[in-house]
Amino acid sequence: MASGIFDDALIKHLWSSDECRAIFNDENRVRKWYEFEAALAIEQAAMGIIPQAVADEIVARAKDAKIDIEAIGAEIRRIKHPLVPALKALQAQCKGDLGEYIHFGPTTQDVLDTGTVLQMRDIHAIYLRDIKAIGKDLLRLSKSHRATPMVGRTHGVQALPITFGHKCAIWLSEMGRHYERLRELEKRVFVGGMVGAVGTMASYGAKARELEKRLMKRLGLGVADINWQPARDRFAEYVCVLGMLGQTLNKIANEIYVLEHTEIGELYEPFSDGKLGNQYIECTTGCPASTANRPTIDNNFIPGAFYFDVGGTYNVTKAVTAYFKVDNVFNRDPARSPYFVNPALYDVLGRVYRAGVRFNF
Repeated sequence: MASGIFDDALIKHLWSSDECRAIFNDENRVRKWYEFEAALAIEQAAMGIIPQAVADEIVARAKDAKIDIEAIGAEIRRIKHPLVPALKALQAQCKGDLGEYIHFGPTTQDVLDTGTVLQMRDIHAIYLRDIKAIGKDLLRLSKSHRATPMVGRTHGVQALPITFGHKCAIWLSEMGRHYERLRELEKRVFVGGMVGAVGTMASYGAKARELEKRLMKRLGLGVADINWQPARDRFAEYVCVLGMLGQTLNKIANEIYVLEHTEIGELYEPFSDGKLGNQYIECTTGCPASTANRPTIDNNFIPGAFYFDVGGTYNVTKAVTAYFKVDNVFNRDPARSPYFVNPALYDVLGRVYRAGVRFNF
């Protein structure tokens, strides 16, 4: 049974991706611990602290280690220690007694903290990549719709006109600041830990500082100015910025969700192949996205006017949608509806029947 939305087999795709889950799954967590131990062994051998043959064996076994999560988990529960069972599992795969040199000097928190930072660094690259992709799309929309008029609203009430491009440019500016925040915090957040028990480095010997610099360089991390085991502000800063980023994305999604309400209809999301709508209304969208064969009932309440239409759409491609509508118009021409920013959506070919093509951005 799933314990939450991120590992629920039926809906986890709505909340995370295969790419992200691969970074934060249990096996990869252990592999990051092994990555730390292998890098440490390499640098200790280079400095003459442990034999080279030992380091070679530890690195080889860490690289292709067989990780039995269930067995490691069971041992963690038995001995009440979060790391030792994983280390013993790696040691058991080494030749002879060469595995005795695994974890020569570190304390548990060195490995756990650095492993977590390595995972964060991997997901960080995905965040930056996706923010850049979103930024490119928002820039395209800002340019292509710089003169596309739409209703401006204050407290949800219609006010002066704006353009859709202006709205997208605001989103772009905000996303750009989040990108800058994520890049700026890298030097503070992506540092490793190698301080030993109680943070004094005594367990690493006289060459501790040199070893730390070499280890972090090999792992691609920064060197902390001092032990940060008791200080969790690095993790807190990162989570806070992610919270701001998530809120911006939520705001954009909610804006699209509201503006594609049938009675507003100013925006429509692209179609996706195979998507189905509400089970009780055959041709509606069950989620805030446009679908093939989606009938619409639009009620635009404007003083002195009531507009009602029923119709359907057909997904020609992901980018092009053909539609038809049967109109019932009272007191005004439907072509003058201020609610729809895309003129192609309501090209009127007749007073009662009309058809056209919609381009989905």
